[in-house]
Amino acid sequence: MVMNRRGGHILAFALATCGTFTAARATDLSATVSSTECSLEEVVGINVEVLNPTQASAPVPDATADFEIRLVAGPARSSNTTIINGVMDSRVTYTYTFEARPKRTGKISLPGFSLTDGGTTYRTKPVVISVTKTAGKGNGDVFAKVIVPRTTAFLGEPVDARLEVFVKQYTQQGIQPFTVNTTFQLSQLNISRFGVFEKAMTNTPNYRMPKLRDDRGILADYFVFYWEASIYPKEVGPFDFGDILIAWKYPTFVTRGFMGLDLNNPRNLRVVPELPALEIKPIPLEGRPPDYNGAIGTFTYQVNASPRVAPVGDPITLTMTIRSSDAPLDRVSPPRLDQVPGLTKILSFPENRSQATCRPGRSPFLKRFGRCARMSRNCRPCRSASSIRKRQPMRRSGRRRFP
Repeated sequence: MVMNRRGGHILAFALATCGTFTAARATDLSATVSSTECSLEEVVGINVEVLNPTQASAPVPDATADFEIRLVAGPARSSNTTIINGVMDSRVTYTYTFEARPKRTGKISLPGFSLTDGGTTYRTKPVVISVTKTAGKGNGDVFAKVIVPRTTAFLGEPVDARLEVFVKQYTQQGIQPFTVNTTFQLSQLNISRFGVFEKAMTNTPNYRMPKLRDDRGILADYFVFYWEASIYPKEVGPFDFGDILIAWKYPTFVTRGFMGLDLNNPRNLRVVPELPALEIKPIPLEGRPPDYNGAIGTFTYQVNASPRVAPVGDPITLTMTIRSSDAPLDRVSPPRLDQVPGLTKILSFPENRSQATCRPGRSPFLKRFGRCARMSRNCRPCRSASSIRKRQPMRRSGRRRFP
């Protein structure tokens, strides 16, 4: 009896051990969308899951002219193992998150995704998305504008510009209206694009709070967040403000959670700002001084000479330090001193302009010290030293507006 019971236990253990085996699950590809309806200002979220691939590689969306599709996160890896009736099932899933921004209204086919793994190509099916315009003729929940104070500017001339993002204050019965801080926390600046305002976006924005008509014609409070920047046109013609796209979450319904307010299915908005017309004109030829060298803006300068006393014919190094708070110094070249009548009467300059030097410098002409440029030029006195000191002081500072 004992042996039978012991033998029975041994047999049962052997059966259990032999009955557990691993089922190999095949590779698979699937996709789910966050919604099949959206407005022209929203994006559709897409989660694409790759099951048991031989290697982790991102799926590729099929070509489409109706959506702008881009990868925003992933891959997120998860693994799961189950044993049912002695069968062990193991699976590894890689999840890639995409967003699709529609380019037109109507019922549009969101393309499928494809992945080639182990010599086999896997595909998902397209999904029809219904895209509508924002109702009404007023302002939406989130919109943006770029503002400049003029319609024309000269090549290289600094132009003050401001990017304004309008966000309607969210209100809901039983919930306090969103504050400016809560509203700004819904911004998605990390996935936005800012064009010529790229550097300005590192600063905390200012804001104001006007009342505007929304898309239903109702007067509502808006937060207006704005960033300011100085832009320097480099090409003649209509100014290109670059690729600007503002990403913002906007609530549809809010509940109170343990950690605060919870957003239920918020709208993921993508807003292209309204751009002004700014025409860039070439620098006019009429009225240019002979010594003009391309500088545009307000500059302060200081000139030093070394040595201060020299015989006629010996070289003198003139060093000019130029500073500006509103102009790009990379457009400043050595001044054309050989075109200044007051200097050519008492000094001679090398015919080869390459002899203009800079110490220290990254180019033969220019050294930038923040908003400062220092340039040096060799010259030779062609009159007596006493005459030079009398007629042309070797140390000079001043402020000049160009052109």
